[in-house]
Amino acid sequence: MALQENDPLVNQEAISLRQFKDRDIVTIADRSRLRGRIDAAFMAENVRPRRIFESTASVTALSMANAGLGVAIVDPATASGMSIKGMTVRPLAERIPFFFGVIKPGGHILSPGLAALSEALKAVATQRLSGFRLHGRASSEIIEEALCGYDPALRS
Repeated sequence: MALQENDPLVNQEAISLRQFKDRDIVTIADRSRLRGRIDAAFMAENVRPRRIFESTASVTALSMANAGLGVAIVDPATASGMSIKGMTVRPLAERIPFFFGVIKPGGHILSPGLAALSEALKAVATQRLSGFRLHGRASSEIIEEALCGYDPALRS
């Protein structure tokens, strides 16, 4: 998540969703799988933001937050990969799963260029994304969670 440098929460190591009660947030549009996980996390904490501003792109949501519309809750890859003057990135205390991946047909070898890209993605994600986990060959449960939003941690 990202917030303006003058926000009262900026000095905290990790920020809980409970601290967004009655605050404005900026996030991605409702049709994304990540947005469903964000909404489920707010529901699990029994927190309702004052207003939710939406964007179809995380970069735009960060710009909206920078303009003062609220605190941005976007994917961690974009938040940690962007350097926006006046904004600070902090982790959320609650776990909200975010997935990205390199998918190839089974039994096929990646071209040298795609193999290098895959290794670069893995290296940057390991360095920048707290809690990053590499799933070699994905199980059907991991794929279901990534594509459909299933997350056992958020189900009761």
